[in-house]
Amino acid sequence: MKVRNKLLSKGEYGGREAEASDEACPCRPCFNIHDCGYTHTQGRWVRRMYCLTNWKQGCPSPLPEPQHIVVSRRAEHCRRCGVWLTREQVLAATLLSELETISKGEM
Repeated sequence: MKVRNKLLSKGEYGGREAEASDEACPCRPCFNIHDCGYTHTQGRWVRRMYCLTNWKQGCPSPLPEPQHIVVSRRAEHCRRCGVWLTREQVLAATLLSELETISKGEM
């Protein structure tokens, strides 16, 4: 499945479409995009963007929980991966971001 980090533009290295196992992969901590391309017989470079973790050793089992980015509690999809979220996932993501903001403010 082709996925991309929607927070970055398509021209940036991290914003390009990459092969991954799940549509929520850009939000997982194990997601690491890398160009695993090759040289074509005519000497041209063929770009093949993959998740490096999946490419080298396969996805971890069980998959780590995705850390979605939600702007507000009314949002229904993640800003980074574009996955539509349930109400419970939206509340969990906003509470997690609020806790991170509080912990950064106290330091």
